[in-house]
Amino acid sequence: MKTQAKKNGPPYARYAFVNPYNLSLVAGAVAATAVTGHLGLGLCAAAAEATWLLLAPESKLLQRLWFDKKWEAERAESDARLVEAKIARLLPLDQPRVASLLAWKERIGALARENPSFAGELVQAELGKLDALVSGFLDLGATVARCEAHLGSFDFERMNGSYATYKRALETLPAGDPRRDVAERNVAVYEQRRRRFEDLLRTSQTARGQMELIENSFRLLADEIVTMGHAADLGGRLDELRIAVDAIKETAEVYEAAESEVEERKVASW
Repeated sequence: MKTQAKKNGPPYARYAFVNPYNLSLVAGAVAATAVTGHLGLGLCAAAAEATWLLLAPESKLLQRLWFDKKWEAERAESDARLVEAKIARLLPLDQPRVASLLAWKERIGALARENPSFAGELVQAELGKLDALVSGFLDLGATVARCEAHLGSFDFERMNGSYATYKRALETLPAGDPRRDVAERNVAVYEQRRRRFEDLLRTSQTARGQMELIENSFRLLADEIVTMGHAADLGGRLDELRIAVDAIKETAEVYEAAESEVEERKVASW
């Protein structure tokens, strides 16, 4: 998965300065200057350090052999922590599915790199979309967990009893009676909650279906990628999945916001 740091680019200047080799040399130069009292030694060391910090970050050789590798390692560690945090938000029954999906992602990547029809740089760009889909899978799983947790909070026996009570009050109390006004507002809120329950249930079921679609699509890609003629074919399939995932996430956010509004209105009606 792509982190925010990716957009900013590798911090070459920081890598050039904050590393054990450079810091050891700087500390040694400072210590030697202090012990010997030769300011010229300190000035030479400072000039050498300034030259290093000026030239090293721009060195393509150092970037390729050292800095970029360090950057990739840091990104991988950051991404792994992010994945672990997202996995922790999933329901226990969904957590093992992530390891399986990651294994399929690695298999697809290996098969794509073995396909002679795919150009190296292009296939890497398309394979990067797999990370976004894994992230989408985790987000969908989190949506399912939130929806199912909220669905479990619905006490239909109590809701139906209260709804029937307020419905009778609405039908029997005369207009202008403040109890009738309260009953009318409560009836409206309970009806909205019923609709929200159906919305959340539909969102949860759709998200679960999309999670399974991602898993099945990864397996299908592994079957098809051996004979694909262009990396764009792979990218097109992944783009379609990503669009569907984003649409479900947006729908879930709308329903959750609407449910929060209903809860606030219910409290206000009392």
